[in-house]
Amino acid sequence: MTALPPWGGADRMRIGRLRVRGGTEGASLRLALSTTLDRADLRPSGVPPAAVLIVRRMTDPLPRQLDPQLRVGAIDADWERAARDRLADYYRGAGRPRLETMPDNAEAVVFVDEAELLACLARDIVGGKLRERWWWRSLIAKLPHTASPTLPTVLRQRAAALPAALTLLAHEDRAADVVRALTPQEALTVLNAVEAAYGVPDFAASVTSTAAGTGSSPAPSSDGSDSGVDAVSEGIGGMRGARMIASSLPAPPTPPWVEWLPHRSVPADLGRAQACLLGIALVLHQRPEVPRSAAFAAALRRWWRAMEMTASPLPTSQSARPSTRSRGARTARGPAPRSGETHTSVPPQMRSLSHPSPPLAVPPRTAILPAAQPELGIGDRSTSPEISPEATRAATPVADAPAAEARRRAPKSTIAPAQAAISSPRTTSSAVAEPSAPSTPAIADLPPVAGTSDRFLPAKAPAPPSSVQIPSAHDTGLALEGGVETALGGVFFLINLMCALDLPAAFEADWHLAGGLGAWGVLDAIGRSLLASRADAVEDPIWVALAQLSGRRLIPRLAPGANYRLPDTWLAHAPADGHAAAAWGARRGWLRVWSKADYVLSETRLGAVAPATAAWREARHYGSVTTPARAAFSAAPITSLAGPLVAGLDRNLKRWLALAVPFIRLRLARALGITSDDESLGRALLARRGRLFVAPTHVDLVMGLDSVALPVRLAGLDRSPGWLGVFGRVILFHFE
Repeated sequence: MTALPPWGGADRMRIGRLRVRGGTEGASLRLALSTTLDRADLRPSGVPPAAVLIVRRMTDPLPRQLDPQLRVGAIDADWERAARDRLADYYRGAGRPRLETMPDNAEAVVFVDEAELLACLARDIVGGKLRERWWWRSLIAKLPHTASPTLPTVLRQRAAALPAALTLLAHEDRAADVVRALTPQEALTVLNAVEAAYGVPDFAASVTSTAAGTGSSPAPSSDGSDSGVDAVSEGIGGMRGARMIASSLPAPPTPPWVEWLPHRSVPADLGRAQACLLGIALVLHQRPEVPRSAAFAAALRRWWRAMEMTASPLPTSQSARPSTRSRGARTARGPAPRSGETHTSVPPQMRSLSHPSPPLAVPPRTAILPAAQPELGIGDRSTSPEISPEATRAATPVADAPAAEARRRAPKSTIAPAQAAISSPRTTSSAVAEPSAPSTPAIADLPPVAGTSDRFLPAKAPAPPSSVQIPSAHDTGLALEGGVETALGGVFFLINLMCALDLPAAFEADWHLAGGLGAWGVLDAIGRSLLASRADAVEDPIWVALAQLSGRRLIPRLAPGANYRLPDTWLAHAPADGHAAAAWGARRGWLRVWSKADYVLSETRLGAVAPATAAWREARHYGSVTTPARAAFSAAPITSLAGPLVAGLDRNLKRWLALAVPFIRLRLARALGITSDDESLGRALLARRGRLFVAPTHVDLVMGLDSVALPVRLAGLDRSPGWLGVFGRVILFHFE
């Protein structure tokens, strides 16, 4: 897992220019002011932690009240309070450049998070309006007057936020314009950075290395389109040869992102590299687990190779638009790098770990942004090697007027998060169904959600409680940006446990847990199973938030009838002799083996082997030298899943939870020094009141200092995980 790299080296806030009247300017005064303002708490209440507020100009709220020379490093409490109140007024009156046209005399602008900032910045770079916006001028004030950040540099530096930014731009039908402004090589370079941030297999590097090694792959043309057939036609006699070759080639396969995106999310006239960047980025934001799968990578490579052999444009899910390029025209091998181009980095965006709200900006041309988040949590999340700046081409024009007009009139794509659903309060009498052959789930009588395909739709789930109103996806997103109160904030502490246990990847091979459910879905399922006995937990908004984050209604595509084996890496977290097999039971062709510490070691199909022999082999795998005793199959220590929170889960997911949760509960109980029953876990860990904020790139949980518990802190469960590519978010816990 890689860390989200900061925008720059600043830590808490940035002041573009500070003017002081009176006194003598000198090094001592500058040091005193820097130390004093660095210790000032300028976070206005009510500002979401991930928000970025840029203030154009702010005067001294209490003139002559702040004198750093008298007490170096000290801050006057009245001045600090007045500054916070003034910034809170700016925040309440700030405009959002993504949603409205900002007047030139606007005093402040706000972005909900860095993805919205990046979307607006990329949009203005492509539109040539970078120097017209005073908030961008304040960000690049220290650069030479003629220098501006190039689009490839900006997108590479904020690669982790790019999928969310392109999703926001897709709502405005402008995402394609941004990627179209990149040359094919620049698009692959940016895609490489995105894949590194999310831990996705490096498709871009393998494509470029293969093309360079064989020398047979046709080079992209200068307009970003593919030149496969035209390149072939030059060697066999022009137009007639091209027609013969094209007619003999099979139709290119559908690109893998089509299955996961609405129609026309990726325009058909994009070149291969630009289409890959946009398609993969949009899927990463909605379902980070999908591009990580081997099936997605294989389908992507097949599509890329097929596109190399044909001049057909990018196909869509419904239709393929014919190429408008002349078959007899010669293609260029790409423009030469332009000389004299400077490469600059975007000035720092800053983010504070210790404060729930970001410090903000003060004097003229000033931007104070969230401070950079230190990397915390469990697991290997070292920062990936930074991509070295390389000679990149200047951004190409977006398109000619006719093409732009055609795109403007085309139906706009809608990429909306899935609508949330809450399970019914009806209880389920049976604990867990026995493993069986695959069954086809029934599709719920619910309308499709924009931005989803049929595979997102759940099996028929019970109706929600009558007292619970299910908001629309749009309303849910707005509410979560502003923050919702939850009494179960400790569910997010389970993320650190998932990192330690390598969930969901540990069960991907047999269960397809990562591809079928995703990290957010696994967190939701585990939280529901641990709180299944609490009737008061059903209406908590945390389930709506997790449904929004997972992008679906907890209806996975897990492998039915899969063998279950406790991962070997989990044994390091087991009690001293807990992994030693204690007993086994067999029924209907299945064998269960469980440990002395009351958790299941394995549940596998018997096959032709005798049950006692199979049990001995399983026990030997986990270190036992003797055959465990035979017992009833139902005597195994599995979790009983009954209650409204788990009523809507499908059969295969319930089976996995019944087998895995006993070990998870034991692991938490040992770390916290409590008993492993649900009531103790809920009271000691999961029942944490706080305010939850969900933005396109951030999940922030703000809690009071009274929520800090020593056992939880010693176990490392309340540490901020930071950026997690498998979750596709920056996850932070704040205590105030």
